Amino acid sequence: MNNEIVASVDRAIRILNAFAEDGTPMTLHDLSLRTGFYKSTILRLLSTLIEHGCVLRLDNGTYQPGPTLARWGRLYLGSVKSETHITPLLEKLAGDTGESATFYARQSDETRICVARVDSNRSIRDHVRVGDIAPLGTGAGGKVLLRFDPAIRKARPQETMVIVSIGGRDSEIAGLGTPVFGAGGSLRGAMTVSGTVTRFTEAAIAKYAKALLTSAMELTVLFGGDPQAHQAALGSNPIRLEFSPKGKLCAS
Repeated sequence: MNNEIVASVDRAIRILNAFAEDGTPMTLHDLSLRTGFYKSTILRLLSTLIEHGCVLRLDNGTYQPGPTLARWGRLYLGSVKSETHITPLLEKLAGDTGESATFYARQSDETRICVARVDSNRSIRDHVRVGDIAPLGTGAGGKVLLRFDPAIRKARPQETMVIVSIGGRDSEIAGLGTPVFGAGGSLRGAMTVSGTVTRFTEAAIAKYAKALLTSAMELTVLFGGDPQAHQAALGSNPIRLEFSPKGKLCAS
């Protein structure tokens, strides 16, 4: 353990982390079971957490997360900027795959917008710029935004996390896309890898899918989302893919 950790602060954070993600109220006994701390220790720390609005004590004697945590969450999410968080992950993804990496967000019911982009260093590549607008129904990014938007439909358990688009947006362009989630299961956007169709062989797609899922998982964590779906997809061998158009694939 890090010798610089302050024991009381560490215990307070462990108490906060003991609450379920849905904020279900918990008894003192519940908190003791989850943390392994004595009830007397928890009560002493709870008094300070309640004073600062980190925990609320309800009339029935149970406890739940307090409003200060919501403010801290907004402060953190407000600090997640394209240039400091998204772009570095896209740079790594582009470096790992040798293809262009893009982050799209939904702009309207029919369109998506390029929020961040890192171009491949290859001389032949697709051309997309930050601020470019494209239809939702085309390309890997557009299909991901439609598929995983909770306002449209709830993603099924074991949903295929990587959509492969071959010639969907442009007959000479292929791409892979996967969702990036935020707090509460919200869809923050779609991360994609794209390039010329001829380079997207079966072997290349398998490699790109792993790199894409890894980067999207990291960004999901930064946005306060749950990375379990990405972890499950990475744990499957081979990684499950959905092709659009169905069954279309380049020669190896």
